Amino acid sequence: MHIEIENSKHQKQIIVLCNQLSRPANYGMLVRICEAMGVKKLIFGSTEYTELTSKMKRASRSAENNFEVRFVENLLPEIKELKKSGFGIYGLEQTSKSHSINNLRYFNDKIVLICGNENVGISQEIIASCDTCVHLDLYGKNSSINV
Repeated sequence: MHIEIENSKHQKQIIVLCNQLSRPANYGMLVRICEAMGVKKLIFGSTEYTELTSKMKRASRSAENNFEVRFVENLLPEIKELKKSGFGIYGLEQTSKSHSINNLRYFNDKIVLICGNENVGISQEIIASCDTCVHLDLYGKNSSINV
């Protein structure tokens, strides 16, 4: 059974930052996905929320108990500190200069991946603080996928 399988571990220090999400269920699902992928820390930049709500926790299925999840109003100071600590800062956003995430085979071991709002993506101010932007290659009719 799948509950009996012990997952592998990786050595990368991955931190995910989320820029002003709007839908509570997406907060919870990101917690769950990040925990499953071995993310060390998930930081939500939000002026609306300061902690996981009961709806968010239901969606996360208690994954927030397994790694650090926190909320800040402004992500820019976090990004600045992470850069000083040697993290590569990657915005997950399709832009005229973004690269396919498939072409970035050799991320360093200290990675910050920034996700944007469901409707408008990552703010221009935060994109300007990224080392580069990467995008997921899409093959269907949608031009983007939700956080």
